[in-house]
Amino acid sequence: MKAHDSVLGIISASSKIAGALVLTFAVKDYQAYLCPLVEVLNGTAAIALRSLSSKLVSYQELGKLNSLFGMVETIMPLIYAPIYTKVYVASLHILPGTVFLLSIASTIPVLVIFR
Repeated sequence: MKAHDSVLGIISASSKIAGALVLTFAVKDYQAYLCPLVEVLNGTAAIALRSLSSKLVSYQELGKLNSLFGMVETIMPLIYAPIYTKVYVASLHILPGTVFLLSIASTIPVLVIFR
């Protein structure tokens, strides 16, 4: 489709933000089931990021780059799971969807990076 990689990243981040907004303010079960429909393009961010970064390094550095991505993808749950748990427990009685607002806050820098 001749779209630039950054456009794919912006679409992906926007999809993630829209899905998080749906989950944040869902009050009925069927509203939560709408999230995958809204968030369907979320997975393209990793593809766009790998594609963009592979164009910035020489072919001899691609192995190092892919190992860095693998390491970061492995470490992220170790960092974010405790944070999300604490935010969820602290905000459960006020707004249970606050963790999704945290997801939006962590996705906004991605939007800025892809622009």
